Amino acid sequence: MIKSTLLAAALASTINSPAPAPTVMSFGAGLSANDAPSLGLAQKAVENNIACRTKARSKFIELGARDLSSPDSNSQWGTVSNMRVVAWCRGNQVVIGVSGHNYNSVNELRDIIYDAY
Repeated sequence: MIKSTLLAAALASTINSPAPAPTVMSFGAGLSANDAPSLGLAQKAVENNIACRTKARSKFIELGARDLSSPDSNSQWGTVSNMRVVAWCRGNQVVIGVSGHNYNSVNELRDIIYDAY
């Protein structure tokens, strides 16, 4: 109980506090569809939510994404090839997430979206 309360408090404090610098992370090392999934995350400063959403949506369309979320949502979702992508516009930052089964492809797509900002 105490452990879960501390974990929740730590997570809440990271969500509510602005990040001082861009962050890029990767998890997993899946090399085929049968391996564990990979997740690539990045965070970067942006001007505002509207510009953030527009950049995400434009980049997703440029990459041939399908199943896009609503243009006015602060969470822009899509499917690029067999990977799921999200650009979550929150205040003055964007949190980019890419998930899939190929570690290298996930990180490459994450970096391409990151560079759009």
